[in-house]
Amino acid sequence: MKEIPSGLVLHLNTTITKEEARNQLQWPIDKKLFLLVGRIDPKKQQAFVWESFAQRTNTDEQLIFVGESTPDEPSVYYMVLQEEIKNHPKSNAVLWAGFQHNMALVYRAADLVVMASNFETVGMATLEALWNGCPVVGVNNGGTKAIIDAYNGGVCYDPLQSDSLNFAIDKVLEKDYPAFNKALFEQHFDFNRVCALVETEVLGLNAPIFQ
Repeated sequence: MKEIPSGLVLHLNTTITKEEARNQLQWPIDKKLFLLVGRIDPKKQQAFVWESFAQRTNTDEQLIFVGESTPDEPSVYYMVLQEEIKNHPKSNAVLWAGFQHNMALVYRAADLVVMASNFETVGMATLEALWNGCPVVGVNNGGTKAIIDAYNGGVCYDPLQSDSLNFAIDKVLEKDYPAFNKALFEQHFDFNRVCALVETEVLGLNAPIFQ
C-alpha cells in the first residue's frame, strides 16, 4: 500500500496581518478568537467545545462557529446548540459566522482553531490553519494528532475532557508549544509534489507529467 499525502496549493498562503483580516471580517480586534470550523454536526463535537468554553472565566475571549449544518438534512443538533448558547450568560461571547469563502482570511484572523472530531483521518482544516499561521488545538487521536506530532504548531488534548481542552487552549495562548515547522510541511504537502507522486506511484508513469 502506498501513502500519498493531501496536497495544498501553498502559493495561496496570505501575508495579511491579523488586524487587517479582522477588519475585513468585521470581527473584534481586542479579543482572543477561537475558531470551530466545519459543518455543525454531532461528529464535530461543537457542543462539547461550547460547554468547555462556557467554563472559561476570561472575558476577552470569543468562540466563533465557521460553518453551517449539513444541507438538506434535519439540523436539530444545530438548533438545540444555538438555543442553549442563546440562553447562556456567555452568549455574547459567541459568533455564528456561517460559511466563509475566504478561509485563509479566517485563519489569519484567529488566535487558534479547535479541531474536536474524534479520529478524523485527513484533517484538511488542520493543514490549512497551520499553513495560514493559525495554531491548532486538536483532539489527541486521528489525523490532527498525526499532523501536530509531525510538524508542531499546536497542542493536543484528551477527547471529551474539558479540563484538558482548556489547558491546551491556555498553552497555545501562552505560546507554550513547539513552533510550526513550515519548511518541512511545505516540502511534504506541496500540491505539485503530491500530483507528481500520484502519477509515478499510483499511475506508474516513468516521470510525472504534472509540473
